[in-house]
Amino acid sequence: MNRTKKNLCRTNLEAKMSRKQHLFGYLLALFLIFAFGFSEILAQNFTNNTGGTYQVGTGGGTIRMRSSGGKFDGTAPYGTASNPVPGTVIWYCDNNMNVGGLYTGGAYQPTYYTNLGTNGTGVKTFLEDVYIAGSYNPQGGNRDYTTNSVTVTYNGTTGNQVIAGENTSNGTGYYALVLTGGSTKEVGSGTTASVSYQFTLDNTSGAMTNNGTFNLNNTQASTASANITNNGTWNFNGSGTFTSSADFTNSASGAGGGVYVNSGAGNVTFTNFANNNGTFQTASGTTVYLTGSFTQSGGTIDMNCASNFHYSGGAQTILGNGANFASYGNLFLEGTGAKTAGGNVNVCNNLTVSQEVDMAPGTNDYILTMLNTNGTGSATYTGNVEVRGKFRWQNMTAGTAYTFNNANTQVTFSSVPTWFQLDVRQQTTPTNLNNFSNSTDIKRSITANFSGTGTISALRLYYEDSDKDATYNANDSLLRFAEGYSSTANHQKLVRGGATYTRNVSSAPKYVDYGGGSGSGINLIASAGGGSVYELSDGSNIVLTATPLVIVSITNGRWTNPGTWDVGYVPTANDDVEIRHVVWTGIDQAVFGGSAWTADEVDGSINGDAGAAANSITIANVSGATLVIGNQDQTMGTGERIFRTRLVPVTGFSSPGIYNLNTNANTGDGDSGSATGLNGIWIRPSGQFTPVLGTLQLTNNGSIMNKSILEIGICQ
Repeated sequence: MNRTKKNLCRTNLEAKMSRKQHLFGYLLALFLIFAFGFSEILAQNFTNNTGGTYQVGTGGGTIRMRSSGGKFDGTAPYGTASNPVPGTVIWYCDNNMNVGGLYTGGAYQPTYYTNLGTNGTGVKTFLEDVYIAGSYNPQGGNRDYTTNSVTVTYNGTTGNQVIAGENTSNGTGYYALVLTGGSTKEVGSGTTASVSYQFTLDNTSGAMTNNGTFNLNNTQASTASANITNNGTWNFNGSGTFTSSADFTNSASGAGGGVYVNSGAGNVTFTNFANNNGTFQTASGTTVYLTGSFTQSGGTIDMNCASNFHYSGGAQTILGNGANFASYGNLFLEGTGAKTAGGNVNVCNNLTVSQEVDMAPGTNDYILTMLNTNGTGSATYTGNVEVRGKFRWQNMTAGTAYTFNNANTQVTFSSVPTWFQLDVRQQTTPTNLNNFSNSTDIKRSITANFSGTGTISALRLYYEDSDKDATYNANDSLLRFAEGYSSTANHQKLVRGGATYTRNVSSAPKYVDYGGGSGSGINLIASAGGGSVYELSDGSNIVLTATPLVIVSITNGRWTNPGTWDVGYVPTANDDVEIRHVVWTGIDQAVFGGSAWTADEVDGSINGDAGAAANSITIANVSGATLVIGNQDQTMGTGERIFRTRLVPVTGFSSPGIYNLNTNANTGDGDSGSATGLNGIWIRPSGQFTPVLGTLQLTNNGSIMNKSILEIGICQ
């Protein structure tokens, strides 16, 4: 009995223990089940392991990622370049959320999507770069790409890919935007896409079309290697550069449509730019480089006066200005090839040239006009390059040297015309004269045109050895300016009172400069008759010539004083001289109403042309016209001192001689210092030396007073 009760107790205890163990096991199993499920709920990732597949139907499938920082992970995760997430992924939360993505190696990685979207009112902060092969449909709260410097890449390969309108009204806008793959890319109508850091359209991409607004606010160098067409509004705003190596076409329509290089934008470089419609505008201080073609078939081009436009490629055509393209701001003609005008070219401010420029290609005859809107414009050249054809300045200021077709063609005015133009044609014979000589004249046609009146006070003209005919045999150091005003008349001198010639003729750049003095300038006149030697007619040629020209006295003065002569320099053996005042030699004092001059006299004892004061001397039939041969010169010493003309005739020059045509009676005293009553020729008696007047031929129609020696002819 006792044993039986004892056995029964044991049996009950064992049963009780068995029930407890069973309950514990059940609870443990239940706990493990819940624990595992809870850990999965906390992770909220798409974990795909080896052997796992995820497919979407033909109508597409969508994954909504609801967890901040959600991951695509596992041993065979989706979201890699070789295994993009199929279908559509939408990051969806009304709370702020981090947009995670592919997660390997303990870190988020750039994630490749087929289609991507966002939704929910919370801000979506992207943690890593994203690649989108199909569509991107961001909705809901703002998107932040900037905090983690995220690059969004559209890499579709076929069809047309629409670039979502991400901008500062719905977040940060794109930080970095890359367009690649063969699909065409489009900013849709009515949308705005903004890029704050860097933009890349690579050469594997199809063409890009902007039908909305594209704001390039880039701070880093950005590039486009595929064609771009703008049908909406394209703003260059960022300080970073932009370089297009393909075509950029502006076909904008609607109010405000166009391409705008706005203030503060970095340098913009186009290969080819076509303005078919809409506005192309460059703001003050901006710079655009063009390496290829620039065309306009419609629309408006508006370049601020303080903007810079560079033709920086090889051979290029300069887009001409017109009603819908008023002018360039600062224009640079540079690069590796010559530039050819495609129309009239207007420059608002400055011109810089380092390549040859042709304003008269073929049968065209265009004008390059320096509008000089602000009055401070300049033309600057590198080396000896030139602008062939018509070059015009307007809005000029007296006293400023204006540079025309090359660095050493310059005009200064003491009073300015409305505009002044030089038409320079290299290796071309001027046609407004009938005595052009290939042997003594430079074959460079320089035609002056102007509007209004004005006065030239200084003139510099450039020439090259290639402008000389094969028969040219003149001395370049004798080159001076003449005016060719009619094809039926000889050219005549151009004279600025008291001016002197300075020549650089031994090596390039070769030029002749005529300026200085305080006398009358070269007055611009409208009549075509050439006027006097102090006037230049509209349409006349300015000729560089070494042909002998008559040099005329303009005041009483010493022979060796440049200010005595209209040309502003002392005559040489190649010059014919006309005396219309009292001109003396051998007197170093201020006499006859003239000033003192201490330069050495011409020493006639030197053989040949070096000792000749002129080729010929004519005393004009003008009251007071007198040649006085003096007897004092501190440098000459004692003995005879000869002042003479050329003694041997030279082909191409007039016959040497002295021609006294002054028929007015001489009633004065050439030995005194008074010019009163002097006429003809007066030779003083011996003094410090014995004065001698020598010539090959003497012709006298008036009065000669000889108190020393008059020597005529040569001993043969």
